[in-house]
Amino acid sequence: MNARLTIGVVSPGPGWRIILGQLGVAWERISRWDAVTPGQYSAILVNAPLDDDQIGSIDRYIRDGGAVLDAGHFLPRIDRGAFTRASIGSIAPASGDDIFRDVWLADIHATVLRHNAAGHMGGLVYLATFGDGRIAHVPLDADALMSDRRSGRKRFYLPGGNDPSEITARVSKGEIRKIIGIALRWLHTDRGLPYVHLHDFPGRLDSLFCYRIDSDYGTRGQIDELYRVARQHEMRLTWFLHVEAHREWLDRFNDFQEQEIGVHCFRHRTFGSYEENRANISEAMWHLKREGIPFDGFAAPNGFWNRPLQRAIDDLGFLYSSEFSLDYDNLPCHPPMPGGFASALQVPVHPVCIGSLLRVKASGGAMKSYFRWMIDRKLQTSEPAMLYHHPGHEHFEVMGDTFAHVRELGIPNMTLSAYARWWRARSAVRFNAQLTGDELSTTATGDLTGVAIAVERDAGSYGFPDIGRPSRLDDIAWIHRRGRGVAMPEDIGRVRRFSLLALRHAIEDYNSRVRQ
Repeated sequence: MNARLTIGVVSPGPGWRIILGQLGVAWERISRWDAVTPGQYSAILVNAPLDDDQIGSIDRYIRDGGAVLDAGHFLPRIDRGAFTRASIGSIAPASGDDIFRDVWLADIHATVLRHNAAGHMGGLVYLATFGDGRIAHVPLDADALMSDRRSGRKRFYLPGGNDPSEITARVSKGEIRKIIGIALRWLHTDRGLPYVHLHDFPGRLDSLFCYRIDSDYGTRGQIDELYRVARQHEMRLTWFLHVEAHREWLDRFNDFQEQEIGVHCFRHRTFGSYEENRANISEAMWHLKREGIPFDGFAAPNGFWNRPLQRAIDDLGFLYSSEFSLDYDNLPCHPPMPGGFASALQVPVHPVCIGSLLRVKASGGAMKSYFRWMIDRKLQTSEPAMLYHHPGHEHFEVMGDTFAHVRELGIPNMTLSAYARWWRARSAVRFNAQLTGDELSTTATGDLTGVAIAVERDAGSYGFPDIGRPSRLDDIAWIHRRGRGVAMPEDIGRVRRFSLLALRHAIEDYNSRVRQ
């Protein structure tokens, strides 16, 4: 089989650009519809309305052996009776769905036109064969969903205990990215084509661990003990400083070795206006600069994000920020803004911390199990494990157990700044891939230091072809993903049911913010 392993895109809007960039696939906008052939495009993303001639081109492309990821603008045009309009809230793969097993609970909150025979992701995704071609109908408006700025309190599954809750992005952008990526992989591998993309980790690593500290009101003793545990386990942490709380002894952070310092705030609050946010962040920056403490990143108090805050972050020149009310449990991206994208990279983390678990009265053993379970899940699904903590919540033995588990699994540890710089380099790489018979040829431009091209032939194995010279698929050293035995809990749906405890925490948090 001969094929150019590039995805043709009908309309590359901001949300689709984010997802395609996170997936690291080669793509281009379709400019010539007479060039739409399976040899020219290994898959086509139909994410905008088509005219009759374009519908005909896509129909011929599929019947000739092509593959289409239909976001809702192709199949409903040619088979109107097969679709029903439905409101989608939270969905998850069925226990026997091997194709989408890496997706967790996905909060969509959108009205879609779904296929009546859709058998994946709670009836959202329809996969079908048309002759030698394939189609994946995934009716998601990525431009709207990835730009969604709503946030709200969510519960997160705690095995065997009361579920903690946090205020996070309402839409599960990371799960949407995984659904799209899995559909694209299936469209390739089910036809015997390799699925080629930039690797998700530096070099040829299979995982990554970052640990973020928000220093909120932490005492010197608490921070010293946390630092001691980090050094004991040879961990590089990223410390976002609540400068007002530490301004009498900021020089202590100059003594930290192999740690990263970032800006959290001066006053512990996120404001609604650009001017107030900029003044608050600038005051924190002034104190850190006076002490000679370098910084690259920012994380907002309470994880709250808004557009005025993003403007201040960008104007003050930060490399990256991290706010889980915008995104969580996902790969980095530049958030969409009016007229383009933010200049600062958004680096999402997992929003549940030791403090979240303390509020639901989890035991120390339950906390240790939760974070081990979370790291195992991230390793199994080939995602970075990004956790965070506050010194004031102490329980340093839990943090030490997390670090020990990471070391036992051999997961590399990086600061958020190092990861953000690597991700920016990855984002600048462009590549082409061509399959000729059983030989895969790849070429790339950009700084390839620490950036690899990966190829997948199924859901369980991947490899690294040589860049710049042909690689026979059978000669690639195929690597099997590390399974950790983490399965979707059968009662996962409980976390989207009403919880009196979560409501109480919402009221407590609101009153606390009013007093700040």
